[in-house]
Amino acid sequence: MLAHAALAFILFFALFLSVLPSILFLKYFYYPRSENIFWFIFEVLIFMLGLMFISCTSLMFIPAIIFRIFRLAPREGEYELDVRNKEIFKWILAQGLYKISMIVGQLSALSRRIVNQLFGAKIEKGVIFQGSVTDPYFLEVGEHTIIGGSAKIFTHIADKPRYILFRRVKIGRYCLLGYNALIMPGVILDDFVIVGANALVPKNKYLERGIWAGTPAKKI
Repeated sequence: MLAHAALAFILFFALFLSVLPSILFLKYFYYPRSENIFWFIFEVLIFMLGLMFISCTSLMFIPAIIFRIFRLAPREGEYELDVRNKEIFKWILAQGLYKISMIVGQLSALSRRIVNQLFGAKIEKGVIFQGSVTDPYFLEVGEHTIIGGSAKIFTHIADKPRYILFRRVKIGRYCLLGYNALIMPGVILDDFVIVGANALVPKNKYLERGIWAGTPAKKI
């Protein structure tokens, strides 16, 4: 019970820190007061742009800074789902912080990529990231790969009662994950792999170069 209360307090405090810059901006920034209608509109635009910039920046970066300072990424392996376990405690905190940052991160492929990198994902140049990943610190993506819309990369799975497994996913260069493709923990994709839309790549599977489709994914 105490561990649950500590988790809730830490995450609410992290959320407060993330919105604090916006609160301070609203309290101390010069509000539009011009009597000239054109200057008033200009001042309103500047005010709104400043508020949006501060809000988006703080929501993206403050949770990630907390994540990095306290090294909250859990280690790979299988653990009992008990918050008193250090790795599970860290994982739940990391998940909460990641979701706060993804409030802004989900706005575009670029912001999604930035947030994932802030949380430890190794993403090389030219990657277009339109899908999602459960735990970015367990993800590696090679250059010029495309993670298609609604594609989901799972780096943890609970396939045993009361236990959870964390495994790294490695995606090579010039790969393509189609719409709604599902990648399970421990998967390794070679360079130049295409995973078709709605395909499912099972846990710990290695995909060599080629086109893969179906459930489970098979080479075609």
